[in-house]
Amino acid sequence: VALTRLNIQDGASQAEVRFEEPNPVQMESLRYRTGASEVSLYGLGNASPAFLNFEGGTGSYTLDFSGSLQQDIQASISAGVSSLKIIIPAGTPARVVISGGLNNVQPRGSWNISNNVYETSGSGPKIEINLNMGVGNLELISE
Repeated sequence: VALTRLNIQDGASQAEVRFEEPNPVQMESLRYRTGASEVSLYGLGNASPAFLNFEGGTGSYTLDFSGSLQQDIQASISAGVSSLKIIIPAGTPARVVISGGLNNVQPRGSWNISNNVYETSGSGPKIEINLNMGVGNLELISE
């Protein structure tokens, strides 16, 4: 299915969204808004949105950028009191800028760290993430 825009909104829920195949067209935007929930998004590289907006309340979230990334992604992620896992494929250039409250950041893999900026090197389209998080745990995984 060719997706140019996708907007998902739910309340207190448990959801898993998988992008198993590369999107045949360039996606303009992917927006996901959720409340107190457990949400996992897998294969975001296959969806390959130019802009990703994820807003979560209190909960547990996984954002997996694996797949065939076709264009740069500019992501804006905000989460309240939560546990967040961000997975960047090895060899994909990425930059994560973290702001917000008291966070426990656990980087895994090859990250260059300077203050609240975490970067990986690589070639191809780049993932730029601006993360505003309340109080919580953040796992940054490059694998």
